[in-house]
Amino acid sequence: MVSNYSSAVKKAMLIYPDGNCAVIYGLEFCSDVNYAVPGNPSKFSTSKDLAKFYDDQAKESYDNFDKALQQIPCEIANTGQFSLARTCDDCAKAYKSWLCTTMIPRCQDYSRSDPWLQPRNIAQAFPNGSMSAPELLGMDTGALASLSLNSSRNPKIDEMVQPGPYKEILPCQDLCYNLVQSCPAAMGFSCPRPGMMGFEAAYGYRPNGSVGEEGMVTCNYPGAAYHLSRAAVVEPVGWLVFVVASVGSIQLVL
Repeated sequence: MVSNYSSAVKKAMLIYPDGNCAVIYGLEFCSDVNYAVPGNPSKFSTSKDLAKFYDDQAKESYDNFDKALQQIPCEIANTGQFSLARTCDDCAKAYKSWLCTTMIPRCQDYSRSDPWLQPRNIAQAFPNGSMSAPELLGMDTGALASLSLNSSRNPKIDEMVQPGPYKEILPCQDLCYNLVQSCPAAMGFSCPRPGMMGFEAAYGYRPNGSVGEEGMVTCNYPGAAYHLSRAAVVEPVGWLVFVVASVGSIQLVL
């Protein structure tokens, strides 16, 4: 199901049919990322360059988090630690899993209609200059003003990559819950809950057991891959969510 944007690009990267979801892999920091992400062959002509763009951003954000975590007394006796069940190592692992999944959105073609997909950048042009038709997907013109529909979760994607319209397989909600449970309350992490404003555009659910979702990745998580009978390559999705927690001079975005 992967088509070529051009003969030259064919040798450099795997691109989905709409032309703006490109497969990346081999990232140094976010090593579990092996799926399609928002791309633009005119801005990043090789998967290596595109992967470096995403990986460098995630690593920079993690370094800021690590500085904040170092302010937590992790090495003191058990009775003085923030939790008897979780450690600072658990917090660091949970943050990295959440960070890589949210900062590197899993991208799917805008033309796909799977119900768990979140549209992004609906009013923008595709890399080839063509425009999407939101009305064909049941969207009224008011949707064009929606931040979640008309931007990526990571603003740098729209600034540097400029992928145009795509759909995102949202990060699994449990990644955020695990982060909150694994890290000190003093770090101020918080997650939107189902039914709260913004949740549906920020996080997704694991497969519900139905036939239609069997073998499918309905939300993104580290190491997630599609059932081999349903896809020729690993698939994609993106929007850094909500709550800003300040730890000293470091700001952490949930």
